[in-house]
Amino acid sequence: KQQENKMRATYGELAFGPAEKLAGLVLPLKKFAGQRKISLRGKIDRVDLFNGDQHVLGQLIDYKSSDHSFNLARFASGVDLQMIAYLDVLEKNRDLLGAFYKYVTRKLNSVNSSSTGALFDSKLQLKENLLGGEDKLKLSGVFVSEPAWYQEVDKALEKKASSPVYRGLKLNKSGGFGKKDNFFSQDEMQELLEYVEALIEDAASEILSGQIALNPFRQGNNTGLAFSDYK
Repeated sequence: KQQENKMRATYGELAFGPAEKLAGLVLPLKKFAGQRKISLRGKIDRVDLFNGDQHVLGQLIDYKSSDHSFNLARFASGVDLQMIAYLDVLEKNRDLLGAFYKYVTRKLNSVNSSSTGALFDSKLQLKENLLGGEDKLKLSGVFVSEPAWYQEVDKALEKKASSPVYRGLKLNKSGGFGKKDNFFSQDEMQELLEYVEALIEDAASEILSGQIALNPFRQGNNTGLAFSDYK
């Protein structure tokens, strides 16, 4: 399926931050009148590029051992900043399609489970779309809602078909993507990038002010201590 997409893996384990070729985020802390700052460093699993006639398009890939999707609520509450922070690092360098999770696993689908991942439906008919786990292997995450950009890199969209590479990506009759929770216009994306910087700045200011109390998040039945000895 990757052959139908013009994006090509260009960088792997791309480090950013001080002393790296790719600059990270350096944010002055307003609470300290700009006399203190926070420098963000990290490593992006993969960056894909497409050299078009008018611009260079990019996308970042984060490998996951379990199926992931972007949750706006978790981002807004400061729990999951990774993908938007990575986009903030890269967006100053090129036009970006988005930031996507790539599911990498050896786990097998269940044959007779009642879950949606079972290979057979209630009438014992084989679910062709689950053979080989193709749907899970599609990229999901944060999409920049620019249909023309995706048409540049995805041959299937040129034919008005569903993308074999990006999960849930298909043009509607008007040539757009419609309203989806993980699709953002360029203006909306800019707001997300500004907001992630504010969240990082607030967290750094609290730490430097001595506010280090343990405060694990809770979202329904999920907490930040799910894989911890402390409950």
